[in-house]
Amino acid sequence: MSNESNGDPRRNIEPASFRPSKQHILAAAVMFLMCLMFTGHKVEYLFWVPLLPLVFILWTLRARTDITAQGISAKYLFRKSSRLSWEDFTGIRFAKSGKAFAADTHDRQFYLPGVSFNSLITLSEKTHGLIPDPVTPARRSADEKVQVVHKDGYAVLMDTEEYSEYEKQRRAEHAERSTNAATDREE
Repeated sequence: MSNESNGDPRRNIEPASFRPSKQHILAAAVMFLMCLMFTGHKVEYLFWVPLLPLVFILWTLRARTDITAQGISAKYLFRKSSRLSWEDFTGIRFAKSGKAFAADTHDRQFYLPGVSFNSLITLSEKTHGLIPDPVTPARRSADEKVQVVHKDGYAVLMDTEEYSEYEKQRRAEHAERSTNAATDREE
């Protein structure tokens, strides 16, 4: 049985690469200049310090995550590349630090350079749903709602039906307060 007859989404995966931001190179250049100043203090002992930002630049240029029809792979600077086929892939996990990891069916995982939570939208589009996108449905849901901010700063999202009911209740309470205030003035 071929993958085409199944409608297998792996057949439609658009190859994509995710790399660390090129802005890291600018940060590394600033670090390099700072390291040069630091090295000037004791050149004979600290000559190696300016090499650290250069290694960071190399990492920025080499590290990447590739998505292909065969699976997901990560390329690193100092260790061997990791690869995971779509059959073994279970999902992407995020550490508290924001690092993304690909997890397999045996609960092993490996780091995905260049992938962040914001990359999930693109990953979902390129893999046609093999990697789910939790961001877009939540944004669409929030776009369809009305934000009501109370006087104390407390904000609530309501759909249009809830908002119209809330507005009726608020106007009724306001009308009641107005009539009570007018009655109190007459007395």
